[in-house]
Amino acid sequence: MAAITKNNRIDIRVSDADKHLLELAAQYNKQNLSAYIFDIAIRQAELDVKKNEKIILDNQQRDRVLELLANPPKANDALKELFK
Repeated sequence: MAAITKNNRIDIRVSDADKHLLELAAQYNKQNLSAYIFDIAIRQAELDVKKNEKIILDNQQRDRVLELLANPPKANDALKELFK
């Protein structure tokens, strides 16, 4: 297995109370603070990316998209000009 080189750094500033809370949560998860923050951030980033890369349609919208795919509208003059 190839080693992953980690050569980028991210710095954040937090209050004493926030740092204490994060350290406590990291201890409960048997992780150091950096690993804990990294795991949480990556997990949330994956969820955010998935949420924003997926289009959710209701039944009526889905049917309209399928109809347009099956029977696309004819190209008008403006569209033909755009593709020149």
